[in-house]
Amino acid sequence: MTADLLAHLRQVARRFQGVLGKALRGLIVDIGHRQELAGLLQAQVGRLTAEEQIAAILSRAVARGEVDPGVVRPRVVALPLDLLRHEALVHGTPVPDAAVVAILDDVVLPLLTGAPTAPTPARRPPTCRAHPPMPGG
Repeated sequence: MTADLLAHLRQVARRFQGVLGKALRGLIVDIGHRQELAGLLQAQVGRLTAEEQIAAILSRAVARGEVDPGVVRPRVVALPLDLLRHEALVHGTPVPDAAVVAILDDVVLPLLTGAPTAPTPARRPPTCRAHPPMPGG
């Protein structure tokens, strides 16, 4: 499951690169103002197909006993793509591979499996001198 999800998320992240990625970011921002663009964007980017692919990966993981079927809900299936889109909009393109790996390791896999993973120092957010780290963080 992990390798399949990682390969798929990397493929989706590549869609946000270059000139096409810049255009997609502009479309995503405009959707907030013009809902008629939502259908166009979904058709061009293949978001529904991307969600269907994640659903298929998770369905196979459920069949193998890797994921509890009660965990696989529409928002959980959409979450990895939502986080990639957020990364592209907030931090720009291309989405770094380290961000793709962090989305999977730090958010998606713990959510799906219930097993927490400790962030590696490379992915741990920098501490701010004005605000010490939270206990346990």
